Amino acid sequence: MLKETYFNRYKGWGIKPTKNDVIEVVMRSKGHVLSPSIELLNDYKNGFIEWNIYVRRFKDEMNNEVCKKEMKRIKELSIMKDVYLVCSCFNKKNYCHRYLLINMINEINGVNMIEYFCGKDGILKRTITDTSYGYCCILKREQCCIDCENIMERNGQK
Repeated sequence: MLKETYFNRYKGWGIKPTKNDVIEVVMRSKGHVLSPSIELLNDYKNGFIEWNIYVRRFKDEMNNEVCKKEMKRIKELSIMKDVYLVCSCFNKKNYCHRYLLINMINEINGVNMIEYFCGKDGILKRTITDTSYGYCCILKREQCCIDCENIMERNGQK
């Protein structure tokens, strides 16, 4: 599953990943292809553009084969492991490109991992869905509860 956190040398970790999690540092200073250009980052940090303009320009920057390939790699990795997208931005209002990346990666057609709360068992579960075929393994189970079907419906998979 895709998750996010930050690491800041002054503030430390936001949510600290475990040793079994995958850490993807998506920062310009680390040279990651899924980081904003220095021009875009500076325009936003210096107040020359608003967040909505930043979002549009960031998505334009990510609209190339190299970035799409990297997003697909991360998505495939996140099917069986928790993958944390890490940046140094410390904020609580989702104004960081890692939140945009999570949404962009989740929008890629194909296999997804979703979490849902199952009312029948009373526990949080994960399942793999394949949005390219509309298949969900929740329904492949012999016993399926109405909560599972409602989750699929909300995610457009029913």
